[in-house]
Amino acid sequence: MRATELLMEEHLLIERGLRMLLSLAERGKPGPEIASVLSFLSEFADGHHHAKEEKILFPAMEEAGFPSDDGPVAVMLHEHDLGRSLIARMREFSMLDSETTRSAFRDAATQYAELLGQHIQKENNVLFMLADRAIAGPERRRVEQEFDTFESGAGEVRTRHQQELEKLERSSD
Repeated sequence: MRATELLMEEHLLIERGLRMLLSLAERGKPGPEIASVLSFLSEFADGHHHAKEEKILFPAMEEAGFPSDDGPVAVMLHEHDLGRSLIARMREFSMLDSETTRSAFRDAATQYAELLGQHIQKENNVLFMLADRAIAGPERRRVEQEFDTFESGAGEVRTRHQQELEKLERSSD
């Protein structure tokens, strides 16, 4: 299904953002680069990527028999929420410059990167395969159309964030 293929492509971009987050966290200096990578993770990973999952894919899976309060969809939703709370913690810690807050930021960044890394593996290797098998016929066409509509209204979001991430990667070399 094109929708899950697009989500897996976005995972590659998110993984690059996670590597950048860990690199910046290791350096331990608060600054505009950290703000940029947190913006990428909250706006692209959560606001763009997770939004498509939560508003389009997961409801379609629920209609196909996967409950949202138990099972794989529930786990993914819970992990999205955990990720949001870790982003909030990192934002809070990044505003302060002390050894304690730098250490707390590193810890939160490591937790977030581990969470999302495992989350991406679960989606790529289990959830999306389940979705591809369960969502068929007219429902699949509806999901594809909703993804296309979402992308047409927010397609520049991916391009802008990809460019920002590339700029961050170049500046960190």
